[in-house]
Amino acid sequence: MTTTFFTNRKPSPLVGCAGIILSLLADVAYPSVIQSRPQATPGTYEDVLTQQQIGRLIVSSDASHLFFEWGAPYLNWLPNQDWIEPSVRSRLSTVLYWTDLASASPTAEYMFYPRYGSTYWLGDISPEGRYVAVFELSHDDQAVRAGTFEISSKQVKWLDGDVDEARLDAETQWLSSHEFVVPLKGKARPFGVADIKTGSLTLCNRCEHVAANAAKGGARSERASPNPAGEVGLKGAKRAAASRDGKVAVFVRNTSDVLGVYVVRAGSGVSTVFENVRRGSP
Repeated sequence: MTTTFFTNRKPSPLVGCAGIILSLLADVAYPSVIQSRPQATPGTYEDVLTQQQIGRLIVSSDASHLFFEWGAPYLNWLPNQDWIEPSVRSRLSTVLYWTDLASASPTAEYMFYPRYGSTYWLGDISPEGRYVAVFELSHDDQAVRAGTFEISSKQVKWLDGDVDEARLDAETQWLSSHEFVVPLKGKARPFGVADIKTGSLTLCNRCEHVAANAAKGGARSERASPNPAGEVGLKGAKRAAASRDGKVAVFVRNTSDVLGVYVVRAGSGVSTVFENVRRGSP
């Protein structure tokens, strides 16, 4: 079970209305919810605070929404992971958040409420910006499935299918506005096509080359912004994502005291959309 601990705050006036200040020398961070080794004992509240991490972050092409992963140790329990691919066992228990960047005070919220005993992956946004691919691993069911989050309705729909959790960190390949490629389990490492219109997940014999091209593509398109970086005035904050037009930059602050996600929007200064302390009360 994943329990989240975070404080929502109002926008900070750290940067004035002049907008995003570019800096070619600023560091770029690529956060991860992968630990150095699998969790060995049930997590405590202190473990959650000290070991929590931000994972994948993506910004919609129209700069209207931010989506990201937040991971932490499994709190007060330790699932059986013998059935999971070894490469995934070091992954923190992860939930998904979204933020409305058009809001005057953008705040992180659940994309959908996580099921007990489940952990999640954030996929990529469909070409026209209507859907986000998401994935769920259920320890109770010992199953992994693909789904879609519709941005306008804030609804998630799940598809039946035996998804390969070991290959979910690759960029999601959309074949059309309603179809995307999903890695499936099997000796031949097959792929399937998830169809939002029909609600089906079917074997795909033409998808292998699509996935191979994706693997060669390198960084995600949302990170390939014309703006190489920005400044937020927060110690330890590093740029982690941006909109394609450069109007929005996202920073992660990961220090011994705090874990936070901050958004810089042109003309709006810095907004704290997610912030957790790393230590409990003395």
